[in-house]
Amino acid sequence: MREVYGLHGGAGPQQHNSCAHIRLVQPLTHPLVARHIRLTHGTERPAGDFDLVFLDRFVTWPRAARMERLEAMVDALSVRAIPLVYSIDDNLLDLHEGEPWSPFPGEDLRRMIRFLTRSASRLIVSTQALKSRMSALCPDIVVIPNALDERLLGPVSERSPRERITIG
Repeated sequence: MREVYGLHGGAGPQQHNSCAHIRLVQPLTHPLVARHIRLTHGTERPAGDFDLVFLDRFVTWPRAARMERLEAMVDALSVRAIPLVYSIDDNLLDLHEGEPWSPFPGEDLRRMIRFLTRSASRLIVSTQALKSRMSALCPDIVVIPNALDERLLGPVSERSPRERITIG
């Protein structure tokens, strides 16, 4: 069984944001995947032995030391030969570019994304257009489209063929 650490943004150690839930936690805890990997996840850098670190979008560490902490983490993973897989589903590099009145994503976040993309062993993106945009920064990119885990829909029950089903 492979040990995977999922690093994500969030309000607290185990309080992941919705994107991390849909793109990291749900897929990597799906019953078909959970037979092969064990996911530990959080908002702080991994402590312990892992076979792989999966980072979703960006970390929400305090801005003052964020890049230094990321660089130290990437160096430590490299020394221990632990691959870093980076996943991003939006083109945050170009979002609001040249619009100084829009604080998000900002140059700090763009710098983090460029660093993580260049440092990653593999980049996962959600669209072919995003793959094209990021290809200059990372040679190993895989497109995995956004999808919803069927577990979000609740248990499937038996219905008679004549029973009316309402969706929405």
